[in-house]
Amino acid sequence: MEALAIELREAPRAKVLRYVRENIADGVFVEGQPIPAERELARQVGVSAGTVNTALNELQERGILHSNGGRIRYVSRQNRGSRLLQNTFILVGHARLHANHRASGWSDWLDQGVVDCARKSGTHCLIFAADRLEEEWEHLLEANPIGICVNELINREWPVVQKLAKSHGCPPLVVYGDEAGMENYDRVSANHEAGGRLITQFLLEQGRRKIAIIGPDPTAVDAPYWFVERWNGYRRAMTEAGLEPLPVIAPPKLPYHITDDFRIWEQRTRLLAGYLADVLLDDRVDALVAPTDRTVPALAKACKILHKSPNEDVALVGYDHYWSDCHEREWENTPPLASIDKRYYECGQQLFELLQKRITGELPASVQKILVEPRLVVSP
Repeated sequence: MEALAIELREAPRAKVLRYVRENIADGVFVEGQPIPAERELARQVGVSAGTVNTALNELQERGILHSNGGRIRYVSRQNRGSRLLQNTFILVGHARLHANHRASGWSDWLDQGVVDCARKSGTHCLIFAADRLEEEWEHLLEANPIGICVNELINREWPVVQKLAKSHGCPPLVVYGDEAGMENYDRVSANHEAGGRLITQFLLEQGRRKIAIIGPDPTAVDAPYWFVERWNGYRRAMTEAGLEPLPVIAPPKLPYHITDDFRIWEQRTRLLAGYLADVLLDDRVDALVAPTDRTVPALAKACKILHKSPNEDVALVGYDHYWSDCHEREWENTPPLASIDKRYYECGQQLFELLQKRITGELPASVQKILVEPRLVVSP
């Protein structure tokens, strides 16, 4: 049987480690039998013989390989690792939570929901930074955690999770989100379509009729699922009210990316004002649905630049319900009239409970998906 090909661009030592482990898992390298010589492995993997030697020594120290005193190495029998992380699961997320940490922002709240639910059940949680996953996931599997929870990840991190999930010995894995490729995994997601409908209905009840939603092009191939669903909810609410949905306003550079530099934020805001000038000055819209609460200060500032009164001439609503944690308020403190709380803390709780039920065998074999309903929060 031909050994597996290597496709990942990673450190040479990590390449060898992955190559050997995957070929053991697939039965190419058989327990009790010798693996190829170092020079042959170096040729197969495309690295130096010295790198192979270093990696094989590491695998031998871990007990995955053994030798009889010579340079020939064998696959160790019953190589299944230890229960180092017995009753412990891995949370792959963005926040670094601890007992005295106060969650802020959507991602932190999801992590906090997972951690609190685990604590109540007596299960230990090891939080792992998503940006270190590619270089460290092999070590995580060797420790044999009982399961893995994955917070919503940026695009470049998701392929690593997919490789992790397909690895030999990977424990039950659940994810937050509903991006393409996640349909094969147990998952929890906020109901974004319901959120888009709720926030649009709020504006309609305020007497607004020319409502536009801001965000990426929903028809693009790489459009994020959450925005496409939110846009569908917006269109449904407009249609139900007998109104024609307006085209999405898709500025080339939305000024909601994290920055502590006021000058950068101000430059982006002026660019946004220029992009919005036609629709605002011609009174083509009387309400804007922001992609997140963090975008609202920039929209309010853009309105003022164009001599429009925010929340009077143009109603502004947010999303994600974390206005109090937006540092941009220091630069422009016009709050959204309302926002959508996606109930991320509850999403985190549901994520852990889904994992726990998968571990204990309480779920059917089919993939499970849980939608958490959002709620409308009107500003005081």
